[in-house]
Amino acid sequence: FVKFVAASSGVEQEVLASWAAFGGRGAITGTLVLGSPRDACGPLGEAVSGKVALVERGTCTFSEKAAAVQAAGAVAMLVYDNEFTPTVVMGGKAPGVTIPCASISSHDGEAAKVLMGAESVTVAASTSGADLWQQNLADFSGKGPTGDGR
Repeated sequence: FVKFVAASSGVEQEVLASWAAFGGRGAITGTLVLGSPRDACGPLGEAVSGKVALVERGTCTFSEKAAAVQAAGAVAMLVYDNEFTPTVVMGGKAPGVTIPCASISSHDGEAAKVLMGAESVTVAASTSGADLWQQNLADFSGKGPTGDGR
């Protein structure tokens, strides 16, 4: 799970997340900021440096997004889906990417953006316990996680 915490109101939101096939698997901790451009398919500004970048899926590959986010100095990348579908496992290869990268659903990304519009939001995810992708429910079943991330 990934937890968002709004600084002044104390509102907390815990959401399902999937680790990317690339990048580090370290804990994700920091202030959440929206990437600009929001799809991270070009150079990002300094606003993401030292922070967790929230970027939208689409336009370019996940590995290109991760490389751009890391080059801008972010400590981690969270990708929210650009369609209302179950959380995806980000595939691909990005050998130079070392920051933790995970994906969340469109709904959860939009909710995080609403929180960010009103106040500062921190994010935290731990590597302890089950791998993040194992927490995802299959899109065809409400009974539990799938073993292969579908």
